[in-house]
Amino acid sequence: LFKCYNVDIYSIFKGVGMMVTKNRVIVKILGQEYSLVSDDSREHMQRISNIVDDKMRELYDNNKKMSTSMVAVLTALNMTDEYLKAVDGQGDVFKKIENLEKENQKLVETLKNYECTLLDMRIEIDDTSKKYNEKIQEYQDEIMKKDLELEEFINTFENDKK
Repeated sequence: LFKCYNVDIYSIFKGVGMMVTKNRVIVKILGQEYSLVSDDSREHMQRISNIVDDKMRELYDNNKKMSTSMVAVLTALNMTDEYLKAVDGQGDVFKKIENLEKENQKLVETLKNYECTLLDMRIEIDDTSKKYNEKIQEYQDEIMKKDLELEEFINTFENDKK
């Protein structure tokens, strides 16, 4: 990831005419300056260095009798422990995501079934409504026919009366 140099690597490569595209940043970790060179951005290198410095300071501030190398080793152990726990936890997260995706798929299937049921019910309602409307029209036609017959009968009755 990083390379740490005590010499100016840029001037060495420039002297032989090579093009260097690496990023370089000077960082301070637990009071010591380091020159870092990486393909990563300067901001990224600085961010990582700040995290390492914070972790080392936390250990050093709790026990000032520890040597810098002891602080560095304990920091490396602690950060590796955090990393491995995060990696292990990532597996749990992926399982949870997988379970949620399965549950989501079941819900989507259930929703599709409800949509089909709803569509079937709408078709049935439309068919029933159409049948009722046809029956109502038949009754209205029958009533109109009976009404005309009644009117004709009344007219005939009145004419016979005269």
